[in-house]
Amino acid sequence: MSFQNLLQGWAARGFADFPGLAIDGSIPLKQELLNDLIAQSLSPALGRSASAGPPADVVAALRPLLKKVEVTASEGVVTLQFQVRA
Repeated sequence: MSFQNLLQGWAARGFADFPGLAIDGSIPLKQELLNDLIAQSLSPALGRSASAGPPADVVAALRPLLKKVEVTASEGVVTLQFQVRA
């Protein structure tokens, strides 16, 4: 079984397999990567397929677990700080 299949199974069960799940993290996104992500979301025909990211059902399952998101920006870098709780 592939990791993607495992992830989709966990998502289908609302991540109930992970009681007490707590993830605090930050993701620094350089300007070039952020521009690329924005361009891809606006037009999947720009070179990468729309399915390059996580499956939509996994993203939808994670959304209710997302308790906090903060976006900060400094010169050339946008940082996403987040909390996920199950």
